[in-house]
Amino acid sequence: EPTAELGTLTIADLKVDIYSNAAATSSNARVEAFSTWEHIFEEEVTLNMENTGTGVVYQITFNPNSLDNTVNITLPYGFYRYTLDTDPGGEMEDFLPFTASGIFEIAEADYELEIEGETNYGLITVTNSLVTSASLTSSTQTQSLALTDDALHYYKYVELGTEVTLNIIESYSSTELNQIIDVDSYEHYHYNIQQPSESTVTFVIVIGVFNLQETILEIGRVRDIDGNSYRITMIDDQVWMAENLNVSRFRNGDIIPQATSAADWQTAATNGTPAWCYYNNDPANGDTFGKLYNWHAVNDARGLAPNGYHIPNAIEWDNLQSFIGADPGGKLKQTGTSLWISPNTGATNFYGFSALPAGGRSTSGTFSELGTRATFWTSSSVSSTLAIRKSVTHIESGIFQASHAFGTGYSVRAIKD
Repeated sequence: EPTAELGTLTIADLKVDIYSNAAATSSNARVEAFSTWEHIFEEEVTLNMENTGTGVVYQITFNPNSLDNTVNITLPYGFYRYTLDTDPGGEMEDFLPFTASGIFEIAEADYELEIEGETNYGLITVTNSLVTSASLTSSTQTQSLALTDDALHYYKYVELGTEVTLNIIESYSSTELNQIIDVDSYEHYHYNIQQPSESTVTFVIVIGVFNLQETILEIGRVRDIDGNSYRITMIDDQVWMAENLNVSRFRNGDIIPQATSAADWQTAATNGTPAWCYYNNDPANGDTFGKLYNWHAVNDARGLAPNGYHIPNAIEWDNLQSFIGADPGGKLKQTGTSLWISPNTGATNFYGFSALPAGGRSTSGTFSELGTRATFWTSSSVSSTLAIRKSVTHIESGIFQASHAFGTGYSVRAIKD
């Protein structure tokens, strides 16, 4: 038998998405957009890597706080699906809990993997000046904030949705100061202690200022012509976008017309021309759910999908469903009920597809089903006016097929060529 070709994988970096400025209303509020805090990770984590061809699982254990070129492993050539989970499920932690998953290919002697993690935790920090102690109290417990190795800041990572009270004992008069915080993920809540004037010994908590700069390192993503970046996931031998398309131009650079009114949407349907919109014409919905496209945009020869990708046809969707087997819709749906309306039956997001209930728009311009249905166009038509769409709902765990008019608006996912 021929000897399998081998490559060396090096863990080059690990990043969790940018933490943004927590809202503040005081005159001392931070105005910078993003936090430059260097995350503190658990000192030992294990990356699992499954060879998608052989099913063999490889592991490498490393300290993400001190990565260097010595963190490597030799692997046979091929595609790998990796997973990493450090989330213990606690309300408060001294390290950043995160999960990471994606795909990579070993096809050369050396490959550097930059891992991008996701988290459900926010960060609370206090500058260690005029502070004797700092703690957080939730409805179930009180924990002291940890101190960074350089002793410059107190800190604690707190789970999304946890309401905590920050308790600080200031060192001048030993007065306790309190601040209620409703923690959101990817938010950095930073506090300083300041004395308002020399004529008083009263201390107050204010939002502190950081010199904020940071960039995102990405792995397992695809970009469209607008520069939007999308997660991808490998299911069987297919590589799918794991987020809804949000592009405003065709692949050749031509603008896709935006329909900002029901009349504009109806006109596009009548004339058979491409169009997109946000649900309820609200750009905030686009940030979460992407754009809704009519099928004329899907079928346009100028290309809607990112370069190297295409809109899947009905057969490719059928192949996906056949591979998944039982409860295919549930295994594709984003978990929880923050975006899906309860009960979000069977949702496990087992394959990282993260189907979101973006709803749709009828040919008359009416919006419906936000929160209850994720519907995706295929590239397959059944007549001169009808095309096939696939959908999953909040009360079922299957995948459903129907044929709708070209002028209807739905979400779009792409699959790698």
